[in-house]
Amino acid sequence: MQDNKKKFFRGANLITLVLITGGVFCVAVFLSLFVPYSFLADKKIAVYIEYGSGIAKTAATLKTAGLIRNTFAFKVYGYLSGKYKTIKAGEYEIPENTNMVQIVDKLVRGEFVRHEIIIPEGSDSYDIAETLVAGKVIETDAAFLSAVRDRKILSEQGLPFASFEGFLFPETYNFLKGQSPEKIIGEMYVLFKRKTGLNPLKEYQISGVSLKGYEVLILASIIEKEAKVDTDRPLVASVFYNRIKEGKRLESCATVRYAMNKRKGIITLEDLRFKSPFNTYRHEGLPPTPICSPGMKSLNAALNPALTDYMFFVAKKDGSHTFSQDFNSHIKAKNKNRKNK
Repeated sequence: MQDNKKKFFRGANLITLVLITGGVFCVAVFLSLFVPYSFLADKKIAVYIEYGSGIAKTAATLKTAGLIRNTFAFKVYGYLSGKYKTIKAGEYEIPENTNMVQIVDKLVRGEFVRHEIIIPEGSDSYDIAETLVAGKVIETDAAFLSAVRDRKILSEQGLPFASFEGFLFPETYNFLKGQSPEKIIGEMYVLFKRKTGLNPLKEYQISGVSLKGYEVLILASIIEKEAKVDTDRPLVASVFYNRIKEGKRLESCATVRYAMNKRKGIITLEDLRFKSPFNTYRHEGLPPTPICSPGMKSLNAALNPALTDYMFFVAKKDGSHTFSQDFNSHIKAKNKNRKNK
């Protein structure tokens, strides 16, 4: 009889211990799920969920960042809710007072941090790559620059050209960290098509010259680099069209800068002899590709040049230009501007 009592009490104690342990476990899980790690609403923690991370690695990343207490509870909730299948990799900024259930929901919805990237008019692909690296969208410029000249990606967009140069529309974008170069380029090209309406394969008759849309874009890119004052753009365009009609070389210093990747400093006589198909002092006609992404004002100038007899222009100190009909007048204008400078 005494032994039976002892067995009963032992069993009761074991059940009590199990109930207490289970209760403590349930309380711990409840606290992990619904009580945030911190109650600081004004502080956000940056966390990056890498592509290919499973639920275990995701939980570990969040715990290391100080956003969750218990990786086990995170995994249990993820599995039982089925939400582990739809967690999206990417960069997040999560307030410290967010509980685990809310964090999972944010990861499922993909509430990513978006980086505002401003691409100025006149940016070339190298400028854009540098901007994306500085904006922490991509780590290095190599993959982006390779994608810009990837014939397969160009073909997928219906472009039978050597590069996306000129098609990367200058605008303010909101990109994601780790976004692929293909998606970045695709987004910029979609905006180009929507904003410009230019058909690169269509034949355009402009100021007595027949140009494909792609050639108009090339010319617009040169106008963008040469003209700093908006009112000068149609006049600069008229000079180039007049030179094309006369069979003269465009002789644009901007094309030499692009050929040499020379961003600053004066263009010397030696530079003008630089061997490159982009050097319009050495080669007739247009360069093989645009030399930057032109803005709408330069593109409109290329489509609607002023009607003039100008054949030359030279920059003045204030960034505007003096336009001339003949070489002697051009030399006088150059000398005058040199004195003023």
